[in-house]
Amino acid sequence: MDKKILGIIIAAFIIFLVLFVSVQWGKKGGQEINNIPPENNVVVNPVENMPETNPFETTVNPMDGYKNPFEE
Repeated sequence: MDKKILGIIIAAFIIFLVLFVSVQWGKKGGQEINNIPPENNVVVNPVENMPETNPFETTVNPMDGYKNPFEE
């Protein structure tokens, strides 16, 4: 009797595991990844308005706005 119950439990676990894996695999197939409607597929470039970070390519002089306090 115990072997029969153990076999039923193992079979139910295997069936549950197969169903769970197949559902998760089906979700990854494209429904969750491609859930944006086609009219909202706008490509946005986040680095378009990024400030210049290389100091050698710019001609900014930090002393342009400096005024000597001891001169008139």
